[in-house]
Amino acid sequence: MLWTYRRAVHDPRPTNGTPSTVPSIRSRHSEGATPRLHLEPDVHEIARGNNEGEGDRFRIDSFRLRPGTNLLRIVPPHPDSTGSYTLNATSEPWCSAKPPQAIKETPMRNRFQAFTSRAPSRYPQALLAICVLLAVPSIAPAQWRRLMNPLIPVSIEHPPRYVLSTDKIIVAPAVGACGDDITAELITGFADRESEVLGREDLALILNVLDLGARSGYSLDKDAALAVGQHVGPGALLRIHVTQCDSERIPSSRTVSRKVGKGDDATTIRVKVRRSTTEFRLRFSVNVTNLATGVTYAAETFSYSPSKYNESEYSQPEYPSAYPLKESALQSAVPDVSKLLFPWTEVKGMTFFNSTKNSCNLKLAHLALVAGDNKNALDLSKQNIELCNSGPKASKTIRSNAYYNAGVMYRVAGEFDTALEHFQQAADLKPGAAIVEEAIQECEDARLKRQAMLQFQEETDEQREALQAEVAKIEAANEAAEQEQRAKQTLTNEEITLAVRKQLPEWMILARIEASGCDFDLSVDALAALHDAGVPKAVITAMIGCEP
Repeated sequence: MLWTYRRAVHDPRPTNGTPSTVPSIRSRHSEGATPRLHLEPDVHEIARGNNEGEGDRFRIDSFRLRPGTNLLRIVPPHPDSTGSYTLNATSEPWCSAKPPQAIKETPMRNRFQAFTSRAPSRYPQALLAICVLLAVPSIAPAQWRRLMNPLIPVSIEHPPRYVLSTDKIIVAPAVGACGDDITAELITGFADRESEVLGREDLALILNVLDLGARSGYSLDKDAALAVGQHVGPGALLRIHVTQCDSERIPSSRTVSRKVGKGDDATTIRVKVRRSTTEFRLRFSVNVTNLATGVTYAAETFSYSPSKYNESEYSQPEYPSAYPLKESALQSAVPDVSKLLFPWTEVKGMTFFNSTKNSCNLKLAHLALVAGDNKNALDLSKQNIELCNSGPKASKTIRSNAYYNAGVMYRVAGEFDTALEHFQQAADLKPGAAIVEEAIQECEDARLKRQAMLQFQEETDEQREALQAEVAKIEAANEAAEQEQRAKQTLTNEEITLAVRKQLPEWMILARIEASGCDFDLSVDALAALHDAGVPKAVITAMIGCEP
């Protein structure tokens, strides 16, 4: 769509005795010439565009910078308005009758428009380039080596915050505003893990089965948590308490400098910029209970406050919607909460020397590394050390780089002790090298994290085995109790004979046989003894048909 201003014409004198107040544009002029921009009465109306609709109305502001020089500002109805406009002006004496001279047609990119016939000065750009060139030699040697050599990614495995099994994760109902949103986001995020995730309905069913239905997921004590763990297996119970979930609209403003004009006519003005900021605040705590031990760890607090703003130089702009900010906060919470339960990986960059000048072929190892052949890169790095040590022209710096590269490859392979040996040899050849010292520190930290991961796996396996042993013990005890109870209820020939002597009704004896276990002696002599004792035929038949 193309918007244009209606033609501006030169009016040699004010009408109806009223002084003209229309704005002028910046222009150089000679003595006696007054540059003015006179507009038609409907100049604020914009010509219709190709949508055949009514045009919007723009506002025109004028600022007097100095005698003979004014600034014309075109204010669109919306900050995102685009298009072009045509300005017409004269720089003739007041009584001149010459027709107006068209200045130019300009795309609606700049909020301020000032006229000048001079080309923009390029001195600032040249000065900036000179400053950059002068600053390069002042870069520290370590920083220079980082800039001139590539970085390769290395990973560090971090153990979770708590040592517990995550075979099953139960997310209890949350307390507070946005609680359901947080639990839903966590359940969705945990679904990608190799864990069985249970929610509100699953927890309610488990509590009912365990006769704990009157308790909520937030008030489970140690015994109840152990009972849940024995029922579902090792895992974690998450209880969430939301303390803040709201948004705030914050108006503000600032003053900025704007350069207008070109060349000798350039000047700087101060412009007020209005800002409308929307900030969303989310704060909650998470209690984690180890279902294998019943231990509840101290609550961890998480806080997020994403914000977004709109700015305008015309009026107070609209406030951004809070919904995307809320979604951003919820999504940020998932990886942070996950670190409480799951191992996580941190990726760092390590410098790898790949120079070619007197470099003992360090470049070849880097090419193999780029190709993804880490084994070949390690072999080439070890060959580089041999080549550097055998060559008399290799400097200590190059030899240090060769040992360093080999250490990096051992670090990538997870052989931390060997990597540290090579890093130390590199440090001995070039003491104080910042890159080597940082590599030693990073490798030691990664080794400690690896040991922590191994310990985490051992402890979680021990907890899982201990819980399984406890569950097996409980099941065995329950089975023994059931057997004992069944033994007490088991009927024998003597009990049937006694019941007949006590003259119990036949239907009662039959019901007792049907409801109890039986351990009858059904030999010929035993059956004859029952018959001689007067046991009814129906009772003897039921005894023969009873299954132990």
